[in-house]
This record gives sequence, C-alpha cells and structure tokens, in this order.
Amino acid sequence: MTTTNAATDGPHRGAAITATRRARWEIGAAIGLVIAACAAASPELRRWFLPPLDVVGHGGKPLRAALEFFAYDRAPSAPSPMPSLGRCDTGARGRARVDIELPDGGLVVRVSSSDCGIGYGFVEGDGHALRVELAPPHRVEGRVHSRDGRALADARVQVFGGGPRGVLLVETRTDATGSFVVDSISSKLTAWTVRAFADGHAIGSVTWECDDDLGPSVVLDPTKPLRGRIVAQESIPLDGLELRVLNLPGVVARVAADGSFELAQLPPPPTTAYSVVAGLPPGWTFERTALVAGSDVTIRLVREERVQGRVVDAASGAPVAGARVFHEHGPMCVAATRSEADGSFELGLVPPGRIVLRAVLERRPVPGERMVLPGLAQAVETVEVGNGSPPQPVLLRIE
Repeated sequence: MTTTNAATDGPHRGAAITATRRARWEIGAAIGLVIAACAAASPELRRWFLPPLDVVGHGGKPLRAALEFFAYDRAPSAPSPMPSLGRCDTGARGRARVDIELPDGGLVVRVSSSDCGIGYGFVEGDGHALRVELAPPHRVEGRVHSRDGRALADARVQVFGGGPRGVLLVETRTDATGSFVVDSISSKLTAWTVRAFADGHAIGSVTWECDDDLGPSVVLDPTKPLRGRIVAQESIPLDGLELRVLNLPGVVARVAADGSFELAQLPPPPTTAYSVVAGLPPGWTFERTALVAGSDVTIRLVREERVQGRVVDAASGAPVAGARVFHEHGPMCVAATRSEADGSFELGLVPPGRIVLRAVLERRPVPGERMVLPGLAQAVETVEVGNGSPPQPVLLRIE
C-alpha cells in the first residue's frame, strides 16, 4: 500500500514548499529587525554592525594607513578641532575594523598614508561600505595677510577636511613673507577649509577648492582682545571651564581659577558674538552674554531651572510622543529632550528669564496617525522662568 502526503507529494507540493520558505524568510527578517533595533538602541552593539573601513590608492590597490577617529559634531558651539577618540592601523590589507562607539553624529576619520598623503572619511552607521581613496599629494602654496595687504609672519594655519567642523588634517605656520606650504594632503580631496590665527588679528577662514590654480589666501582683520570674568552665585570650581563662542569654531579661552579669561581672536566691532560655557557641573547653566572685541564682560553662572509640560496635537488635543523639545541654550547651545508616550516632557539647563521653547515632530507618521511631514510640524512657546515661583507646566501645541 502506498501512502501519499498531499502536502509534499500531491499537486500542492510547490505551494507548501513556497509557504515554508516564506515562513523561514519572515522569521529571518523578524530576527534581523530585532537585531537592528537592538543595535540602534545600544551604541555598544551598534559598532559591531559597522562594515570594515578600506583604504585604497590608484586602481583600488589596498594601502597601509594610520587611522584616527573623531566625533563629527556640527553643533554651533562644539569644540574644533575635536579631541581624538582612538587610533588604529589598516595593516598591509588596507582594511581596519571600526572598534569605536559611534556618536549620534557619526565619526570622521583622519587617514594618513606614507605613499598617498592625508585624507578623511565619514563613518555614519548607515550600513554603507566605508572606503577612503587616496592619491599622491600636490604641493600647495598659500598666504595669510592683513586686510591692508600686509603679510602676517608666523601665523598659525590649520587645514580641515569635511568643512569647518571637520577633521584637522595639517597644521603649519607662515614664513616671513606670510606664505605657507602644504604638501602632504591627498590630491583626491576636492576642497579644504583653511583657518588662520595671528597676534592682534581676528580668526579667519576660507574654503578653498582644490582645482583652483591660485592657492588659498586668508585675510585677517585687526582686532583687540576681550577680557572678562565668570562669576557664580555659589562657590563652584571655575578652573578648567572652557569659554567658547557661538558659531565661531576655533575661538576658545580657558578659564582661570579666579574666573578670569581672555578671548584674543574675536571679529572687530560692530560684530557681536555670544558666549557658551562648557564643562559646568550638573545643575548649572549660564546667562548668555554678548561679546564684543575690546570690551570687558562678566558672565554669570546660575542654577538651572527645569521646565515641565506636554506636547499635544493642536487639532485633536491628543498627546504627541517622540517630539523633540528644545531651547537654544545649554553648554552645547541647545538643550533637548523627547516627549514621552503621554506627551509629557521635562527640560533642564534653562536659565532664569525669558526663553523660547520649541517642539518639532521629526518622525514619519504611521498608519492611523495624523499625516504630518517630519520637521514641518512644530510648536513655539515663550516662557518666563526664575521669578521666585516654580515654573508652570507648558502646553506645546503641534500644528
């Protein structure tokens, strides 16, 4: 007697196999999504899913290169250049594993080869292959001079790749004629950011396109130093705090133990810049202060206020989860949080006085939710804090 299995031997055999394969694929896809979600949630796991970084020369030939990693932070008051996060070598195969925790903004890597000079690349954690191509460097001559055309000798020159907040590739100085030479940067680069400092002058920078026959020329304006003092309502250590300038990368001052500081490279009047104090203890913030070259200022440190509230849909009143709530203050120019499932939020680093709170819905809608394009739905509210009474809850209505 012959037994027939209708699922495997009959006319539905192909359908059964297809269904089995589909089930396996769906299980595999689900496992992959779980792994990806865990990796996205954990920086420690996320780096294990980064592809290796390859460094190649002409014709895709692997190059031995030294790698140095930095956070790619484009915040208006981020330090520049950034501190190093780690180093490694590709070896003869021209390949290295990125074994560094990936910051939110990704990494920028300085790549240096004895044969093909210095270049850079980005590590963004998007799953794309990481590949940096280098080529033998060209000799480039540049110049630093004052607004009146006078050559500036012994000026400090920095060359960045990846924009003004990218990675420092080379640092050098000008000679007696105000000239400088860079002969170690890979000719594969298409543009440099050149930054210059000279005594008695404001910081200056230019973006130089590498196909320009004329070398980079940086013009600096005469200026006077700004002197000031940081004071606090209570006794807190001031030594080691760092004073940065909003939207002016490279201008920084270390604060002395008595709170005094000097900023020597601010643009001349009437340009006004604004202070950012980095390195404060938890629970402290600062009163943002206007900075004008040649003046004396006092910057006050204050205890932070904390603002609570809810983000709701303006049309329905329903709570909005995952909205980015922020104010333009704090040690990195912006302090931000996300609204919870019930729309609630709590935001710190708020200075006394009047501030503007914003909520922006950046995520894409899901089926059944109100259709809102990311980045276009927002709420704005002006809040007064620090008047002697606890701040009242704030209602931010997303429109």
